[in-house]
Amino acid sequence: MKNVSRRGFIGAIGAATAAAALPSAALATISTWPNAASTLAFHRAEYLAEVERFALALRPRFAAGELRAFASGDDERFPGDRWLREHPMHVLEGLCGEHFGCRATRVAFAYYTGPVGPSLMLLAVSPHGEATEGDWCHVSQWAQEAAAWDVLTVARKRGFYTMAPGEERVPNGEEVAA
Repeated sequence: MKNVSRRGFIGAIGAATAAAALPSAALATISTWPNAASTLAFHRAEYLAEVERFALALRPRFAAGELRAFASGDDERFPGDRWLREHPMHVLEGLCGEHFGCRATRVAFAYYTGPVGPSLMLLAVSPHGEATEGDWCHVSQWAQEAAAWDVLTVARKRGFYTMAPGEERVPNGEEVAA
């Protein structure tokens, strides 16, 4: 150490720091991306298993007609603010928001807030994440809508309920497998 100058010592520390930072930066940006697909597939499988369990827990409410998608004529059945509070799809969205940790909270007429991280994770693994197109709303609203469609899809496939006449099949008219 006696033969190393102060400048050489600082330079050596800087070089060691840069060398240490380079692999971790490279790992953060390069080597994790190839694993992203398998990580998402793992979490999607976990999520879909939980969707199955949750749909099964809600089976009596589906059977009673308390939960369903939007249908023609709903505007007259749920006028005004009742639409957001009482419509079966909005009720299901709220239940999904609570269950999956992405509950959107209305704070003003058209303004919502909610947890962003869990909502983004749900959207990343949900089969209906992209189909629900959340550009116009808070990410938590988008996530709970996607989760509601996922649960509805399972309930329909398992025969928990039969669609009402004029009931919407899937978001945006696109078939999405859950």
